[in-house]
Amino acid sequence: EEQIDAAWNTLDGDLHLLACQALGRGRGARGAARLVIALDEGDPTLRAAAARALASRGDTGAASALVRRLQIATDDFDPDAEQERSALIDALVKITSASPDAEARRAVTDLLASSFEGASESVRLAIARVLGSVGAGDHGSLMALLAQDPSPAVRRAAVGALAGLRGEPRRE
Repeated sequence: EEQIDAAWNTLDGDLHLLACQALGRGRGARGAARLVIALDEGDPTLRAAAARALASRGDTGAASALVRRLQIATDDFDPDAEQERSALIDALVKITSASPDAEARRAVTDLLASSFEGASESVRLAIARVLGSVGAGDHGSLMALLAQDPSPAVRRAAVGALAGLRGEPRRE
C-alpha cells in the first residue's frame, strides 16, 4: 500500500484503476486514506473504482466520505457519473450490511438518515437501500416517507425495504 500511495501521482488511467483494485484488497490505513482521496479525483470512472475498493475493504469509517461524494456526484449529468453514483450507493450498502459491528452499522444508518432533509434522488436511494439492507427498523418512519418519494426508484427500494422489515422476527 505504501508503494502504491507513493507512486500514485505518477500513475495514469488504467494504472489508477488497477491501483484501486490492489488497495481494495489491503487493510492498511494508508491504502484506505489513498482511496478516500481518490474519491475526489477528476475522473468519475476512477472515483467509482475507489468506491468499489472501499467497499471491498468493508471499512465503515469510509462511509462519511462516500456519502459526501454521493452528495457532490448528484449534480453531475455526465453518463460516467451514473456509474459513479451506482458504485457509491453499492459501496454504502456493502460496507454497512457486511459490518459485524452493530454500532458501526447504526452510525452509518444515522449518518444517512441525517442527510435526508433536502437530499437528492441518489442520496434518498442510498438511504432506502442501506436501511433496507441492514433492517434498520428504528428508521421505519423515514422509510415510510421514502415509500412516498416522487422518484419511482426510491419508492421501489423503500417499499422493498419496508416489506423486509415487516418480515423480520421481533426481538424482545
